[in-house]
Amino acid sequence: MILLIMALLVSGMAAALFHLFVGDSVVELFAYWIAGCVGFLLGHWLGALYAVPFPSVGIVQMVPALVGCLSGIAVANVLKV
Repeated sequence: MILLIMALLVSGMAAALFHLFVGDSVVELFAYWIAGCVGFLLGHWLGALYAVPFPSVGIVQMVPALVGCLSGIAVANVLKV
């Protein structure tokens, strides 16, 4: 449960900051947020799967999760979803 809460909060903050500088509409903000959530969860999963020795917050692998979140937002921006 904590993983989902962290994913929603962190990806929401990252998407809002990205949208502040790059975004145009509220639809893009929602797309960035969804892509950030998916990227965060995928990054955490890959970090846990490969036992990456980066700092974690509880069970959440923060560094791979943040990299995944930002990658997801960047992909959504390139694809202009």
